[in-house]
Amino acid sequence: MKEKIKVIFLDIDGVLNSAYTWNESISSDGIFLDEEKFKYLKKIYDNNHCLIVLSSSWRKYFIRDGNSIVAQGRMGKLLDLMLNKYGMFIFDMTPKFGSREDEIVGWLVSHRGEVNSFLILDDSVNNNFVYNDNVIHTLWNDIDRSKCGLLESDIEKANDILSKKTKIKYNFKIKRMVNNLNNQVNLTGFGRRF
Repeated sequence: MKEKIKVIFLDIDGVLNSAYTWNESISSDGIFLDEEKFKYLKKIYDNNHCLIVLSSSWRKYFIRDGNSIVAQGRMGKLLDLMLNKYGMFIFDMTPKFGSREDEIVGWLVSHRGEVNSFLILDDSVNNNFVYNDNVIHTLWNDIDRSKCGLLESDIEKANDILSKKTKIKYNFKIKRMVNNLNNQVNLTGFGRRF
């Protein structure tokens, strides 16, 4: 039997950067990313032997080339470079067809039986999301800069979420969502296989 995987659904804006990083980068032609946040992500990644699935709008800077995810343009290459600097890479991307929540559910449904546990790092996932227990809600902007993006204090919570097997919920709400998704997109065979 194939070993099941642990997945990090990764948003970028508000997780690996913030309004502060963004504004400073625009004024200095910087990289729009906060290196400190990559160090926190690396700890989660290494502690849990995870695969990263990009769920961010930054997917527009990447293309699927066979079994590979390839960076395009300056922003994609900067993100790819920073991830690689810390020994991480983008394994896959969520499909693009609806809300962030729908796209994550779509990816999970298409990989049912393959995922042991998952974590969602995001600043904009709805608080009523069916998998809210798997979300670490980060902040894009706050009066206190130290509260923005992925925090060192999030590492322990992330480790806790990923240490628990997550049952892919398939209740009435999910069934209805999957039926709606199947009407919009054929999810069969979507995404990279392990």
